[in-house]
Amino acid sequence: AADDRANCPLVPTPKVYRDCGRWLALANEGEVAIAVGAKASEPEEYAASRLRTLVERRYRRRLPILKENEVSDRVRQVLLLGQRATNAWLDRLCDRRNMELSAASPGEDGFVIETMDDGNRQVVLVGGSNAQGVVFGQNALLDLLEQRDGRVQLRQVAVRDWPSLRWRGRPHWRMRVHLAPGVFDSYARYRLNFTDVRDADTPDG
Repeated sequence: AADDRANCPLVPTPKVYRDCGRWLALANEGEVAIAVGAKASEPEEYAASRLRTLVERRYRRRLPILKENEVSDRVRQVLLLGQRATNAWLDRLCDRRNMELSAASPGEDGFVIETMDDGNRQVVLVGGSNAQGVVFGQNALLDLLEQRDGRVQLRQVAVRDWPSLRWRGRPHWRMRVHLAPGVFDSYARYRLNFTDVRDADTPDG
């Protein structure tokens, strides 16, 4: 709805954004985990690791990262990251919700975020149409978290987004800046997918 997008905290504003008007508090230690697929790719593993790092840095909550088949019965809340081809649990939930998540829709580098119950568990599904989409979806999920009433809480929304431009990047003139710690994390954060390195420090300019 137009009003939902007008009040959206995400930048850029997703193509589809529906606010459910509810908040979901992160469960207690040992009852919440980040889960990736049994066949998770390296970018998906990076997305999970980055989410854990930033949640810990911002909110002092360290969440375990588990494979989908390692989640114990004690875990009642799961942040589930992945693609349909690499995460069977996520694939099953997409089928159940008739949620299209593919190269056709939402398309290249696209992602979805949905909150749902799965048996006795709460699942926050962050699905990418490709591995990069998982990374971008994870960053969006982070921006839906807030400290409220002494607890870390997640704004319950439905998000479906994809890039308006296929190529998103910038030139660099100094290799030292390009390779500084944290630079590639910033690229992922802002959904850049290429750099044009023109090193002014070399004799060739």
